[in-house]
Amino acid sequence: MEQNTSNQKIVIECTSLISELNIEVWNRIVGQRFYAHSSHLKIIEELNQAEMKFFYLLIQLEGEYCAAIYFQQIPFKVKNGLNNFKEKNKNQWSWVTPFLSIANNIKLPLLKSGNIFFTEDNGVYFIDTISEEKRISVLEQVSDYIYSQCKNAHSISLMWSNLIENHGKILHEDKGFQSLGTEPNMIFELQPEWQIFEEYLSDFSSKYRQRAKRVFVQSQDLVIKELKLEEVDAVEHQLVNLYRNVAQHASFNLAFISKGYFFRMKQLYGNDFVVKVYLLDYQIVGFTSSIYHNKQHYVHFIGLDYKVNIQVPVYHRMLFEYVRESINLRHTKIYLGRTATEIKTTIGAVPIEMKNYLKISKVWYLSWLPAMLGSFGAKPYIVRRPFKST
Repeated sequence: MEQNTSNQKIVIECTSLISELNIEVWNRIVGQRFYAHSSHLKIIEELNQAEMKFFYLLIQLEGEYCAAIYFQQIPFKVKNGLNNFKEKNKNQWSWVTPFLSIANNIKLPLLKSGNIFFTEDNGVYFIDTISEEKRISVLEQVSDYIYSQCKNAHSISLMWSNLIENHGKILHEDKGFQSLGTEPNMIFELQPEWQIFEEYLSDFSSKYRQRAKRVFVQSQDLVIKELKLEEVDAVEHQLVNLYRNVAQHASFNLAFISKGYFFRMKQLYGNDFVVKVYLLDYQIVGFTSSIYHNKQHYVHFIGLDYKVNIQVPVYHRMLFEYVRESINLRHTKIYLGRTATEIKTTIGAVPIEMKNYLKISKVWYLSWLPAMLGSFGAKPYIVRRPFKST
């Protein structure tokens, strides 16, 4: 497919299967972004073909490959969006209630750029040498292309995830996209002077150091065990159940991982994909999964027994263990993902705001939806500052 805009001509190669991609070109463009490598995306594709559709685009400009872009299409339940609004705006949600019954069975095909299962991924990768002007041109043309190609007789929505503000502003002004706030990404910068975990804790103010000590005392009966590949396979059904327990507590969730995900990721990444279970009285009451890459720690999915967590601070202990492990491995940064914003700030993480940009086709029963998008995003939170003031 070819498209022209203001003397720029791009060629879009689009496929719905990794196997049909020019793998060499794709992996060269995505580079060190392991979560967009064909081997990673192949696992997502194979485990989710029943629920999702995939669109992989390679872009040529002036005869050269300049970008790799991909989307995942899911059936977005409009009711989930309304529930999110209700959760965040409890003092003004009464007008939403009548729409809940109407929206109960409405599923809107949603094309989202990037990997739904990985916070850091926005699904847009350019070669370094392409100019800012050409990047914007590519985004605009791809928006037109994918929106028109995938729109059916009813409706379609297209969401660019975590775009830089300048790109999003232009899509808003020129293509009718609306800004959609999300919960912030929580990032923790490790200080080089922290050689051991206790040095990290010593930088806490007295108040937060005492809180940390209480967490360790109250969770002292927990046994933490890292799983080998065959052990992940043996308990994966428990991991998925605990993961779903967490995912279903979220006010806004686009998709759920499938059984086999943790085993396949462990197969792919080996020692760099770390699954740890938290045992209490020999029972798994929680787990964490992480990916280590280039001295950085990417926190992945977790699972939790909330009934146990009420009595034993399992989740808070998990957060501290992320830091302990990264200090031991000399990591420079921990990507903690979205959700649980406030408690993550108590260990020293900083919220980084993220913006999505959404365009919904105009159909009568969704005419009210864009008007409420400005109210989406994170619940109110307080940024805690655990470190001593300098």
